[in-house]
Amino acid sequence: MIWLFKKRETITFEEHVKTLPMPDCGDPVKHYTYKYNGAPCIVCRRIRAERIEEQRENRLARKVAEEVVRRIKERK
Repeated sequence: MIWLFKKRETITFEEHVKTLPMPDCGDPVKHYTYKYNGAPCIVCRRIRAERIEEQRENRLARKVAEEVVRRIKERK
């Protein structure tokens, strides 16, 4: 008997996420599981929040440094 329907090759979820871009958290299976379930990846959110906080601190430090340089130039 000849089988008319070929069995399709299937890949697991773990194999599929390896083909997707690597997330910031470094764990594609956990990351894309969160995404699949409609929730943001907790680790990626924390990393993003830390980056934003670091950028704010850098801007503040730059402003303080500029003000210090301005005041030093005024005194001379």
